[in-house]
Amino acid sequence: MTNLAREKEWASWLRSAIAGDSHAYHKFLTALTPHLRVMARRHCAQFGSPATEAEDVVQEVLLIIHLKRGTWDPSRPLGPWLSTIIRNKVSDSLRRRGKQAVSLEEVIATLKTDDRNTVSDPIDIDRILGTLTDPQRGRNRRRRPPAPSFEDDER
Repeated sequence: MTNLAREKEWASWLRSAIAGDSHAYHKFLTALTPHLRVMARRHCAQFGSPATEAEDVVQEVLLIIHLKRGTWDPSRPLGPWLSTIIRNKVSDSLRRRGKQAVSLEEVIATLKTDDRNTVSDPIDIDRILGTLTDPQRGRNRRRRPPAPSFEDDER
């Protein structure tokens, strides 16, 4: 079965489901779910989200399809409607999760210092920031207070 034929069959089932045919709705969801998993995994991988997020995205997409199935325009193709829902749910997942998950081991490794690493002036801060990874360094540079200027010393 081609993608176009499959989409037409799914659209037919969804039209019937919206009209009240529960058997057609069951067939639609049963046929659609494996394809949602593939699409969710692909989107999660594309955006750097862990594969474990894909199943959560699939469940959220199925819920949205159920709640919003009446918003689908039967005269329009089903594929773009489904793709938009998946893309939005992956984006929601990324927002909830944050841009980067940091493991406890990474935090401990970052915090470990020897006695020589005391932060007493901006030169020491730059040296310590140099030991961090690029994403860690970027986040910490944005939080770093500006170095005192000579004008501050004169006051």
